[in-house]
Amino acid sequence: MNLDEARQTFIAESRELLDDMENALLSLDRQGPAAGGQPEAVNAIFRAAHTIKGSAGLFSLDHIVAFTHVLESVLDEVRAGAVATDGGLVSLLLSCCDHIGGMTDALEAGQTAGDAATRQRGAPLLQQLSAYLDGGAAHAGPRNGDGAGGGVDAAPAAVASAQWHLSLRIDPPGGAPASQAVLAPAALQAAVPPPADPGRDLLPCQGQGPAKPAEARTVRVDADKLDHLINLVGELIIAGASAGLIARRVQNAELQESTSRLSTLVEEVRDSALQLRMVKIGATFNRFQRVVHDVSRELGKDIGLLVNGEDAELDKTVVEKIGDPLMHLVRNAIDHGIEPAGRRRAAGKPERGTVSLNAYHDSGSIVIEVSDDGGGLKKERIFAKAVERGLVEADRKLSDGDIYALIFEPGFSTAEQVTSLSGRGVGMDVVKRNINALRGSVGIDSAEGRGTTVTVRLPLTLAIIDGFLVGLGKSTYVIPLDAIEECIEFAADPRQDCTNLRGRVLPFVRLRELFGVQGQAGLRESIVVLKHAGQRAGLVVDSLLGEFQTVIKPLSPVFSAVRCISGSTILGSGEVALILDVAALLQQSAPSPPQQQAA
Repeated sequence: MNLDEARQTFIAESRELLDDMENALLSLDRQGPAAGGQPEAVNAIFRAAHTIKGSAGLFSLDHIVAFTHVLESVLDEVRAGAVATDGGLVSLLLSCCDHIGGMTDALEAGQTAGDAATRQRGAPLLQQLSAYLDGGAAHAGPRNGDGAGGGVDAAPAAVASAQWHLSLRIDPPGGAPASQAVLAPAALQAAVPPPADPGRDLLPCQGQGPAKPAEARTVRVDADKLDHLINLVGELIIAGASAGLIARRVQNAELQESTSRLSTLVEEVRDSALQLRMVKIGATFNRFQRVVHDVSRELGKDIGLLVNGEDAELDKTVVEKIGDPLMHLVRNAIDHGIEPAGRRRAAGKPERGTVSLNAYHDSGSIVIEVSDDGGGLKKERIFAKAVERGLVEADRKLSDGDIYALIFEPGFSTAEQVTSLSGRGVGMDVVKRNINALRGSVGIDSAEGRGTTVTVRLPLTLAIIDGFLVGLGKSTYVIPLDAIEECIEFAADPRQDCTNLRGRVLPFVRLRELFGVQGQAGLRESIVVLKHAGQRAGLVVDSLLGEFQTVIKPLSPVFSAVRCISGSTILGSGEVALILDVAALLQQSAPSPPQQQAA
């Protein structure tokens, strides 16, 4: 047995159990103080701590076993109804989760034994835990029938003994037959004492046959292997497109039929491979339960988090990179958005404020909304600050959206004082830059006195998309297929920048003029009607070339300042085609706000 691989499995499972503990503790905190009044949540917390302790014992991680044993004893008192789960205990148990998480991180870094710094961090937590046990019971044997006089320090030795016997079963020394290398019942009982109640332990009672393991429904796969698979699928798509192009060129019907069938199979493989990397955003949203709990208490506010759309799925790469921007938006909503209880009461609002996270799919994108029911943004104050910093002229007339967008300027802040959370003007510009790097967009809507909503729109995947090829002179461009509503013939007045589409005005952008392409336009131009985030606009192109499975290749940082281009791809012919940024193109088509003299 490879202990290094087993240890990595223990680390991964411990982190999942710690996440479960944290979510259950936050659920207890939301329900309010009670003495054993939430048995399901308390039992979930106890089982997680008990499993971590038992698994740590198998690897002789005595420092983790000793700490979780005391934690388990306190949780057993909570299960018995002797200790109430008030806010103080929940905060302490959350700190214990953090400490166990820190020891798990240290284990991943190669530290298999607790050092002086670890003991120093854990000592005050153990002291606070002992206050919940009678007569200093943290340093006596477990209190629920585990036996007397063993002490915390005795537990690791007992578990280590059990681990030695278990190792014989896994890899018997000297070629001993596996039937002779069984786990000694005495060692098992010393390591995992009999429960005081039927729900205490997960192991079968002595004398019973081994429990039949449930059929495995999941397999852990390293993320790098998934990324490599997606890269190979991308190369397969490009090779398949090349084969299809050759088949059409030689006009071999049998070969064309074969490549067409191959293209269909490749598309199915692509969809299946991308589905492997799709994860629910709920796990990311649940992280913010702890953020709201800790930050609201730091600021002396009563704030709850409301989560919707946690089943919405998107690429794991997007999930990994959106965490930090969402963290800043949530902290901003708590610090700047939600007013203190006194001000909310005076405004006729409930004293408890609410921060909401919502996610849903829309036109091939995922939309994430971070909302609060606070005081909202003050347009006049934002505009005055922008004028003071020279960002806009004092006589400039801006729409509400343009005024709100000013807070994304570097160093912009209207905070009256700097706190440990915000006020230095650092953060919102980074949020926008990180979201733009994911080919996404961010917008703000606010109503003074009622709250603010920040809307983040992101692509579902950063790897492979369905695209639509359009021609412009000798160049080829790709438009994400999900953003296309329809294609129509261009028949507008050459002097206008809009057309009549079935009784509605449709603004459009001439791509040839936008990119400065030389030469004359084709005899028959077309308009590709785009839709994104509730906006509609047209894109005038020379020719329509059809659908294309697009493998997204990032642009070099040299081209990071180029507008309206979000990436590139390789065609079947080996040529490079640029992928158009639909959000930026729609912004180009929007009419400029009129400039008027300030009253």
